[in-house]
Amino acid sequence: METCFTFQSHWFPPPGDAGRSAIEVVTMPHLRRSLIVLAVVMTANPIVGAEPPNGAKSAREDSVSVKSFGRGNVIGHLGHPLGTVVRITGLVIDGNATRRRVDAGRTLLEVQTVNDVRLDRPFRFAFPRGTEISKPKAGDRFDYYAHEQGRFSGIVSVPDELDIEQPIVANDGFHYRPELMIHRSNAVTTHPSPRRKAEQ
Repeated sequence: METCFTFQSHWFPPPGDAGRSAIEVVTMPHLRRSLIVLAVVMTANPIVGAEPPNGAKSAREDSVSVKSFGRGNVIGHLGHPLGTVVRITGLVIDGNATRRRVDAGRTLLEVQTVNDVRLDRPFRFAFPRGTEISKPKAGDRFDYYAHEQGRFSGIVSVPDELDIEQPIVANDGFHYRPELMIHRSNAVTTHPSPRRKAEQ
């Protein structure tokens, strides 16, 4: 079953699972063949000094509550709060050239600068559908005023007891999918070398 949570200015990821359990076994050899098992269940707080094995983090540590989104801005991949209009420039890439199944048939926008500041690492968005902006060709440069938004969507597992038939299809799971909303296209010109973040 495919589920989708869409957001522009605010987004709402599903709550994560909280809690974990562990079993500590203590043997008492002087009690002949008796065995005492001490079960310790860690739900709200782990035992002081105890750490997950192999550096693993608990679900509680990796989770983010939707309540936090009401107290501050959500920063997107462009380095600005979602819904903030910025000027972006970069290179158009043929999605088939990446050899990634998720990019097949898409036109990708590799954002290299935001408000004349070069990103430490370019980020790629799929060219949005339904926009009035003409789709560029692979190899072209672009210069847009746009804002970042996104949504949580994908195929989720439904419990067997619901008796809902689920087709088996290739998918990339349930996760956040970044999107661009383009407001205006600017003529591509040769600009001075963009500044890096450290030079601001």
